[in-house]
Order: sequence, then structure tokens, then C-alpha cells
Amino acid sequence: YQGDPAIEPLAIGGFTTLRKVYSYEPIPAELSAEEGKLVLGAQANVWTEYMPTPAHVEYMVFPRLAALAEVVWSPKESRTWADFSRRMEKQYQRYEHLGINYSHSAFQVSVKPEVNPANRSLVLSLFTEVYDPEIRYTLDGSTPGPESPIYSRPVEINKSATLKAAVFVGDKSAGQILERSFDLHQAFAARVELQYPNSPKYDGTGDYSLVDGVYGSEYFNDGYWKGFLGDDLNATILLDQPVDVSSVEVDALQNYASWIFFPEKIIFEVSENGQDFRRLDEVVNEIPQDARGKLLQRFRTEKPAENITAIRISMKNPGTCPPGLSGEGQQSWLFVSEIVVK
Repeated sequence: YQGDPAIEPLAIGGFTTLRKVYSYEPIPAELSAEEGKLVLGAQANVWTEYMPTPAHVEYMVFPRLAALAEVVWSPKESRTWADFSRRMEKQYQRYEHLGINYSHSAFQVSVKPEVNPANRSLVLSLFTEVYDPEIRYTLDGSTPGPESPIYSRPVEINKSATLKAAVFVGDKSAGQILERSFDLHQAFAARVELQYPNSPKYDGTGDYSLVDGVYGSEYFNDGYWKGFLGDDLNATILLDQPVDVSSVEVDALQNYASWIFFPEKIIFEVSENGQDFRRLDEVVNEIPQDARGKLLQRFRTEKPAENITAIRISMKNPGTCPPGLSGEGQQSWLFVSEIVVK
């Protein structure tokens, strides 16, 4: 993939953007200067199992081929991303003139949400891989148009919102429209204590990842999931002040091809004083481990509770990959992205 997998054509996997290709250094750091001279070049293989037409091959090759060409034919000291992305504006026009079916993934808007605990707000930074883009956005779920606000600095929100954003060239949008919802629920930006740490490889957005108002997608490497290898999730949410709870929800991902499985069960506990917990509910997963595809599930209890200062979620990791499936006998993964308190 070279852009958001949710809107890109089906690919075998991976995530290699235009900028990532440009950051590639073909001469290994451990080589001396003399040894480095023996490196004659580099190559990028194009495997076409997921590319049924020549036009699709062009889509997967261009413009990433331009990034690789510059990397292997230009001295390291003369390469800068800002200059390359500026010059790509003309290159895109050449692709258009030649009728090349190049990818517009570089025009896709991406968002980086960051919790501001002091303000109990979410700061949204928008960016693309094109030079000096004009990004227009909305926060009410409507489609951005030429009259929508222009993004000039990070946007701070303190209530739930649905962001839509796109790059504009003149009065027309270029590339796909980004859409992302943010749920600033009662536990948003609260302190979370984990009994067992998640894998550093899958840390979501950091310390507030489980309460940052952002759900992960069906892609486990999208940057929003916390992954636990062989361990349970035992998370305690410490609220700033007592709240009345009407529901608690936690999501999970299953993709047995990647050794990721839903928890066996989920236990919801609450506390009025932050120390003594009582069981509120227990939900048992009923989705089989051999269910095909990338599956998302939100496990929820709607049992109410009053004057709650802390909530504990316990999700039981299945332990090992079951017989007959990928990774049989190996430790299984548990992936969680958000705990929502209403």
C-alpha cells in the first residue's frame, strides 16, 4: 500500500509511501566510504499478483519510481524531501500529459491526533505528501468545498466531531477525502494504568491511546492499536471526577492470518473510591477463532452505575494460536484501540 489501505486498491500488504521510498538509503551505514563505492544501484520489485491490468501496474509504480530514481542517482547530501516534493508538482503534470495512470495517494490528507490533557482536548494535525498543499476541512461531517476553512495550523477540538478534509487545487479537490470521527467521551484523556504493558511494536498513539477518542481500523498497523502478545489486557481508567455511567464499550480486532484473535471474555468493573472494585458485567466472545477476514467487534455493557471514579477492563487473551490456523501453537495477539465510557 502507498496510502490509506481503506481507500487504496487491494494489495498484498505492507505500507510504503512516496516519502518512505525517498527516505531509503541504498548504501548500508556499516560500509566504509570505499566499500560504499561498490554499491552499483538499487531495485524495487513489482510483484503483479494483485495487479490485474497494465493501468494498475502504472498506479503502483508511479510516482514512487521517481523517488527511487532520485535516491539511487543523486548524492545523499543533495537530497531533500522538501525540494523533491516541490519538483514533483511538474512531474505530476508530465504524467498527466503522457496519460500515465499514476497514484494520487500523495494527495491524500492524513491526520495525527494528539491528546492535550491539560485542556482535555484533541489536537488534529493535517498533512500530505505534496508540496505546500491547500487543505480544506470541516468538522461537522459535511463534504469540504472551496468555501470550507483552509488548514493553516493544528485544529483543537473539545467535543466529539467528524473531520473531513481534502487537498484542493483551485476549486476542485484532488485525491480522496479523509474522513475520521473522534469521540470525546467521559473517559477521554483520563489516566490509564496497565497491569501488563503492550508490545512496544504496537503502542497506538502512546499513553492516552486507549482513551484518545479514536477507533482503530481493520488494519492492525494503522497506528491506533495497542497490541498484547500472549498477555491479557487489564486496564484501569482513573477519572478526574465521579461520573454516572450508562455504558462502557471496548473494541478489538481479529485477523487469524496475523495471529490476532478476539478475547475469550471481557470483565467490566467499577469503583466509587478508586480502590475497591465490583463487577459490573461480563461479556463472552461468541465469534469463532477461524472466522475469515479482518473483523472488528465492540464489546459493550449497558448496565448503569453511579458516582464512579474508576473503571477496570479485563480482556482474556486466548493464549496461543489454535490448531489448524496460521501460527498454530504460537503466542496470540490481542489488539485493542479504544475504551469508551458514556
